[in-house]
Amino acid sequence: TKSVYRADGNRLVEKPVTWDQTQVEKNIKYINQFSQKLDVPVDLILVPSAGFILEDQIKGIHDDYSDDTMIDSIYALANKQTIRCLDLTGLYRNERNPGALYYRTDHHWTSLGAYYASVAFCNANEIVKQVRGGSVYKTKDISRAVDYIMLPKYKEVQKDKDKYNESFLIQY
Repeated sequence: TKSVYRADGNRLVEKPVTWDQTQVEKNIKYINQFSQKLDVPVDLILVPSAGFILEDQIKGIHDDYSDDTMIDSIYALANKQTIRCLDLTGLYRNERNPGALYYRTDHHWTSLGAYYASVAFCNANEIVKQVRGGSVYKTKDISRAVDYIMLPKYKEVQKDKDKYNESFLIQY
């Protein structure tokens, strides 16, 4: 169809979205109002598109992706008193295999893409701390998350946190 581009590895990526300033301002206004009514911290995470992250792999002439500019513009409109904005753009752009972050034939992120976002969220909120070796996470405050999060490549959960040096480093 005309709404997707072909990229390396038989990958399909959606064309860039059209910026609608009026709609963006309306949406962020509602998010700001919602955040002011809550009694808990609010995090706003906008995920860059597969096309933006994989733009160098798109074949032929294509429209430019400006996800970074759009995300920055939206975050600038967010109420900093009640909303913390978490930017995944740098994290995703620095991934050594960015194609692993999104499925090959649609715009959804893979488990790895979701994992990176969840670690960024947890780190920003000090919910979980990584154990030396990158294998197990234990929550700092179980009221905000599950008791243990295990990475897919490990089968056992270590529960003795005193054995480990606490760290916020992302290691995968």
